[in-house]
Amino acid sequence: MSAIQNMPINPSVLRLLWKAVSEINYQTLLSLPDRDLSQVITQKVRDRVVLDSEEAQKLDVYLTSRLLLIRDLADAI
Repeated sequence: MSAIQNMPINPSVLRLLWKAVSEINYQTLLSLPDRDLSQVITQKVRDRVVLDSEEAQKLDVYLTSRLLLIRDLADAI
């Protein structure tokens, strides 16, 4: 496990991430390949806040580890 994976993400960035997820159509959440979905969500976060490279990397690691959860939540709608 890398050092980045062990570092906490800024709580405001996490809130923005989950807000971005909630704003994306559930069909999109279910249909996009992982990499594309990750990019869409990350771009929505970046539209609202400037991330330095370390924070962007932590966000990517976190988001990648949560894609299955995101799809499960979308599938439950």
